[in-house]
Amino acid sequence: MEYLLLGAFVLFMNVIPAFMPPTWMVLVFFFLTFKLSPIPVVLIGALSATLGRITLYSLARYKFLPHL
Repeated sequence: MEYLLLGAFVLFMNVIPAFMPPTWMVLVFFFLTFKLSPIPVVLIGALSATLGRITLYSLARYKFLPHL
């Protein structure tokens, strides 16, 4: 359950990056607070951050650059 929460939060904060903490801080917070295994935390964090940035790019391109 904590891994799902981690993935959702990292995805959300990369889709809306304004006034959010750096991703590594969130990963360390979840790692230390919930006593999670480091390998899944890093993999889930990297995948969620990448998907969040791809989503941000897609939304920005659709909204602000529709002719490209």
